[in-house]
Amino acid sequence: MASAAFDKTIAGMAEGIASSSGITVESFKRIAEEASSATGVPIKEFNDMGVAYLKTQNITAGALGQMMEDTVKWAALTGTSIKDATSTFTKAMEDPTAGLKELNKTLLDTDVAFDQ
Repeated sequence: MASAAFDKTIAGMAEGIASSSGITVESFKRIAEEASSATGVPIKEFNDMGVAYLKTQNITAGALGQMMEDTVKWAALTGTSIKDATSTFTKAMEDPTAGLKELNKTLLDTDVAFDQ
């Protein structure tokens, strides 16, 4: 049942936002499954993450999988949850230039904290 609801969500997005990114239901599932396999993180995390990233309208099919894996790495590096890392990346994607600066600042702050 949950899978059918998820398929409907992705299918609806594929008609609008997702289609402009080149993402179909099938490709979304494949990308999420590959990210889950590569990281060992449950696929539900990637489903939620992918939907959040697609809603920004600033991601393509080619970048989605790498972004998912990078989110997991970010969470581990910064000591945050995957959900919080997804939120951070989603916010950064709203204004990519400012977002990248903020992400870099966070990494610098993290490095300083590790050095002390």
